[in-house]
Amino acid sequence: FRLVGNTMKEKGDVYPMAITPAPLAEYLTSNFEEIENACRVRQTEFFIRYEDRGIYDAGLAADPSFFTVFNFPLVEGPLSGFETGTDKIIISQKMADRFFGKAQAVGKLFLIAGRDVIVAGVMENIPANSHLQFDYVLPIKFLEETGIDKLENLDYLQLHTYVQAKNIADVVSLDEKIKNVIIKN
Repeated sequence: FRLVGNTMKEKGDVYPMAITPAPLAEYLTSNFEEIENACRVRQTEFFIRYEDRGIYDAGLAADPSFFTVFNFPLVEGPLSGFETGTDKIIISQKMADRFFGKAQAVGKLFLIAGRDVIVAGVMENIPANSHLQFDYVLPIKFLEETGIDKLENLDYLQLHTYVQAKNIADVVSLDEKIKNVIIKN
């Protein structure tokens, strides 16, 4: 499930927002045995260049656990290629077709934010009924290394945190525990 926090407006109105502090996912997985996995996700848009052409495209930056929390199957390349390093990208089949046609995409290099980024895998296109709509996933550490985000800052609220509970029966009690963590910190 996605974590949602409440923000207080000037007049005392409470406004729910699905953004969380950057270090929250790691804290939760380290301190709550009920949590099987957690991942941070941020929507991004970059100019992506391949050889002499490029496009602005919407994507995500996410922790490697993103592909464990969510089921977006790869059709080309191993997931292990995305789990290490920061200059890796997994692209949708649609994006692969747009840039490479029928040629293999894995191993090709894009230029993104002035860095060479290697295609580590190709995933199935995202179903239309998913609330997440994107054509690529970059490692979230890519944002930190390019100076875009500060991932250790508790005041940095630009990320969505998704949590996968070990047991669905734990969700109600886990919800209360997570609320207390955010309030205390």
